[in-house]
Amino acid sequence: MWYADHYHWDAWTVVDCFADENNTIPWYFNDGNAPSLGGDRKFYFDVDLRHRAEDCLTKLWLCVESVVSNPPFVPGTEYPTKFNYLRLSSGWDSIKSTDTVGEDAKARVKEYLGFLNWWSSSVTHWDAPLE
Repeated sequence: MWYADHYHWDAWTVVDCFADENNTIPWYFNDGNAPSLGGDRKFYFDVDLRHRAEDCLTKLWLCVESVVSNPPFVPGTEYPTKFNYLRLSSGWDSIKSTDTVGEDAKARVKEYLGFLNWWSSSVTHWDAPLE
């Protein structure tokens, strides 16, 4: 069953994409670059990937926050939680841990997109308070 009261936007989550005019795929559908091993023997995200992820997560979160902070969004209604994108700057003990955080970031971007897609396609006059 795809519908859940808790995550009512889940059916609108983005599951696939097309390459853009430069034949690039968004980072959240891509494997990205392998983590690098720092001098402290911790694994870190590729700097370019980290910056793109942080930028994307920040911008999408601002959109989600804008929706949930304004009518007609009903206070108390569930919505996606904020991803702590500082985790992308942290060093991790294993590549598996780094990959897990990366997968969490990708999943959160897709969830934000799904939430925004659900909101903009399901709620009439949603954009009126934002003007």
